[in-house]
Amino acid sequence: MTSEYSISEGAISEISLGTPGIPVAPPEEFLISRYADSIARYLPNDEMYSAKFISGSNLRGLLRGLGRIIRQGDDYIDELKAEFLPDQTTKFLDEWEALLGIPDTCFDNKGTTLQRRTAILVKLAALGVQTADDFVALAAMFGVSVNVYAGLDVYNEPSLAPGIDLGNPKRARYTIVVTYNLSAGEAFPYTYPIPFGTGEIAILQCLFSKIRPANCQVIFQKV
Repeated sequence: MTSEYSISEGAISEISLGTPGIPVAPPEEFLISRYADSIARYLPNDEMYSAKFISGSNLRGLLRGLGRIIRQGDDYIDELKAEFLPDQTTKFLDEWEALLGIPDTCFDNKGTTLQRRTAILVKLAALGVQTADDFVALAAMFGVSVNVYAGLDVYNEPSLAPGIDLGNPKRARYTIVVTYNLSAGEAFPYTYPIPFGTGEIAILQCLFSKIRPANCQVIFQKV
């Protein structure tokens, strides 16, 4: 049998068992050999395992077969690490959508991969909305600048949202006022099949209505 690596002649010893070198082989074969080497180093340096570095031996063939399986496992792990992220996945879109309740009244699960990923990211962001700043950040994902006011603030200072009449302090206390401005030339940052200037506001209204406190209403006003 020929040696896959440098094997010295003589009695069985740590030296005579050989040490790994750099084989002249295609990249994939080289990687398989490296995995086999790694396994071989865990085996004792005695006569029973003397062929662990000898190419063509039954033991070396077994180690290479195990190395190939381990290599495949590493490849699967690398793929999973990339596919698990919602902004990169193509294989787990259905799972992410099911987890987040898509389709719903705000999003469907149709469209391109990019569109479905974006809907997933927006739904994930919406889960963490608790404060006025969170509402502002969520709207910014759509390229829309908004101001979010407590109804009592608007009631006491009508100039914050001109034209909105909240009637009385009790109604104002349970109202959230969202003002927005869509300037000419603004671009929707995600590729959604919706007309700019109407569709993204409709989605925001839908999302805000879902994440608002149950005892509050949300009023949108273009300024």
